[in-house]
Amino acid sequence: QSFSLSGANLDGSDVSITAPDDFEVSLDNSSFAGSVNLTAFDGSSTDIWVRLEEALSVGTYSGDVTIEGGDAEEISVSVSGDVTEPPVTDLPFTTIFNTAENWEADGTMTGYNEKTYIEGGWFFNSTEAVRGGAGESFGGSNYSFRDRGVFTVYNLASVNGMTGFRFQLYDWMAGDGVDRDLQISLDGADTWETVLVINKSWFNEFQVYQPFVYYFEEAQDFAAEEFQIQILNPNPNNNASRMNIGLFEALDTPEPASVEIAGNAGWRMLSVPVEGATVADLAAQNQVQGIAGAADLYGTEAPDGIESDPPNIFTSYEAGWSTPDNVSDELEIGKGLIWYLFNNDEGVSTALPFTLTATGASPASDVTTSLHTSTEQLDDGDGGTAQVAFNLLGNPFAADLDITEIADWVDGGSLNSSIVQVWKNDEAGWQEGLGHQGEWVLIGGGNNDDKVAAWQGFMVENLNATSIEYPASARTDGGTLLKEQQPVQKRLVFTLEGENTEAGLRTRDAANLVFDDQAEKGWDLLDATQLTPLAGSYATLSFVGDVNGQQVLKVQESRPAEFEGRFEIPMAFEAYNMGGDFTISWDGLADLPSEWQLTLTDLHTGQSMNLREADEYTFRYENGNQTRPAKSVGAGAVVSGVKPLVLSADDEQDGGARFRLIVDSEPVSSEIPGDVPQELELSQNYPNPFNPSTVIRYTVPEQAHIRLTVYDMLGREISVLVNEQQGPGSYDVTWDGTDFTSGLYLYRLEAGSKSITRRMTFIK
Repeated sequence: QSFSLSGANLDGSDVSITAPDDFEVSLDNSSFAGSVNLTAFDGSSTDIWVRLEEALSVGTYSGDVTIEGGDAEEISVSVSGDVTEPPVTDLPFTTIFNTAENWEADGTMTGYNEKTYIEGGWFFNSTEAVRGGAGESFGGSNYSFRDRGVFTVYNLASVNGMTGFRFQLYDWMAGDGVDRDLQISLDGADTWETVLVINKSWFNEFQVYQPFVYYFEEAQDFAAEEFQIQILNPNPNNNASRMNIGLFEALDTPEPASVEIAGNAGWRMLSVPVEGATVADLAAQNQVQGIAGAADLYGTEAPDGIESDPPNIFTSYEAGWSTPDNVSDELEIGKGLIWYLFNNDEGVSTALPFTLTATGASPASDVTTSLHTSTEQLDDGDGGTAQVAFNLLGNPFAADLDITEIADWVDGGSLNSSIVQVWKNDEAGWQEGLGHQGEWVLIGGGNNDDKVAAWQGFMVENLNATSIEYPASARTDGGTLLKEQQPVQKRLVFTLEGENTEAGLRTRDAANLVFDDQAEKGWDLLDATQLTPLAGSYATLSFVGDVNGQQVLKVQESRPAEFEGRFEIPMAFEAYNMGGDFTISWDGLADLPSEWQLTLTDLHTGQSMNLREADEYTFRYENGNQTRPAKSVGAGAVVSGVKPLVLSADDEQDGGARFRLIVDSEPVSSEIPGDVPQELELSQNYPNPFNPSTVIRYTVPEQAHIRLTVYDMLGREISVLVNEQQGPGSYDVTWDGTDFTSGLYLYRLEAGSKSITRRMTFIK
């Protein structure tokens, strides 16, 4: 209803219009409230709308709308309205009340006839089988109970394409309370399945509870009275609060896909497994900023700078992160996204954990999406380009995905690796009081059972393929969103952990050495490139390797399962905005042949460790300069890209390999002649060039007086590193050039009448 308001001889001040109890007023028939203001009202005729508030009980309501202000006398307008019950016959489902006994028709089956209209719908009494207290006689026996009966809902007419149902409960009398079973029957017979236990703790007197929703595994067609649900008390000797059921609705849409996002603030790598989802669908559930359209989407609740603040969502990676153009942009199925979640309830942000949902159809058949081949610019300063293109993809299905055969899914070329990498944000409680922003986790090639969870985004290394087809037949179960690394057979896992308690920071990273029958000495599909972490502070431990002619850091190094002799692998330590104490531990030795000898050497200190005799190694690193550009978002950051990291020899912060791993496939024993070096050898120092120290390795075939000397380019002896008798074997010696100038130096190994000389380069 509405009425017109006008005035004369007013002073131009504001006029307030206040509704009586149970009513609301509006100036535009759209936005209603208990009161509204006419700002600087000049008396012009203005329409005022009045309506009843929502969720009123059935009845008649009346009152006076009061109008005051404008230096005029207060006036009032009387209003009234009725709330009536809709006819029960309009409901598509009906209810019947049955009891465990064959009661006589003397008023004992009253439950079906009792109904209440509450908050927009009919609720039927579901629990009161009989009235009366203890000791009253019904049907010839004495009983003391309130809800020994069974309350049933069934369909009046045939229903086609029913995907599930929804209903609400209303507790209208508090009692001792017992749990109840919700059961369903899909054949019209007494074949019941318990699908939900309704917990007594949910009930308080006179409250309507959130809807209960249940979905079938697939859509169902029912003849009349073939579908039934029932609520019963499984323990008829206990009292229970009386409860009503109502607002029952048959569903004809698929079950929304959903996933719980837990943990701390930080980046999540996700993929929405339904078709037609948009950025706005995500933004409606948690904060999205830095994207056009966000201000209009959030309306009056939009925080200042919601579109001008740094973006916290990126929906593609093509040699760099890209944001959506607008919140209305559709999310491509089979592609991934990263999203920074702030973990608070300020403004339009939602605290963690929260359930992320997406409504729509999840693909039931194969899904094909394009791959790009945009390569990465290296960090070595020479303008080189790595021939590998990282793509941000995602599981397109609402089920887990087995990626064992992912290398066979591509068309138009090949992948560079069958390993995909997932950014796992830190979970609360890993280390009390210390911030840890996450780590890369490997899936594929035996890592994590080769399963990518539903809703999971991931990075894949493409060589030159143009598309990928996800087969629906690869859907499975067993994946875990943002899962932890799990070691498997013949895998040596090096874990790096570090902390700086003063700065409140903690970091963790892992590098895998895999031995497999399919592996090769060079790059193969079981190798994986080290990616830049999605964090403002981090440290990484990587193998130094080669990909398509370019030197890179590798998070996974693969070698043939069967080999003879010995191989060496440099290992790089890199830290950004992170200093303090770091510990390297290793796991998986039990799965390697017992005769293999593995040695890890710290090339900065010269300390060597037999991995079978030690469990970990601790060293200290002082935080260096922060040289990598970052896009800051809240407390986290995305570095300029996830490009393959390149070892730079002249970079003291990230350059020269810090460690060297040696794997010997045969036991070392003086009783076996084949184990004794057959000739004098002098290896090239490592690293080279170096600053400030380098390691020189040599082997001696027999007992001899050994002299190892360093000379400048004028032939002047400047340092004697070894001058003693040594037996047969391999030796490592560290030379520290801190007190010398940059330039070329010679180092000479002498054993009896034999000598070997090599060059090395010192760069300050």
